Amino acid sequence: MKKTMTKAVFILTLICGLITFICLMFSYILPLFLSHRYDMGVKNANTAGVIGGADGPTSVFVSGGSSFCWFAAAFAVLTLLGIIFLIINKKNNKD
Repeated sequence: MKKTMTKAVFILTLICGLITFICLMFSYILPLFLSHRYDMGVKNANTAGVIGGADGPTSVFVSGGSSFCWFAAAFAVLTLLGIIFLIINKKNNKD
């Protein structure tokens, strides 16, 4: 029972770590890379687009900053808690 719980915590910790990495990649590292690569400031960029025509309704699309940082923070905390649990569990199994 304890081994299956440890394996489940390990898998969930690994998944949370990957989600944290992906969130940080898309919210921080990728915009930073693009701003240096193409020499433009995309850190606080927002766009608005108007799509419409004579035969249909006009739509306005607004894009702003993403809230990936909250997801990254939540999954980072879960990853750290999983790592701490695995370390404590490993230490208790040695005794």
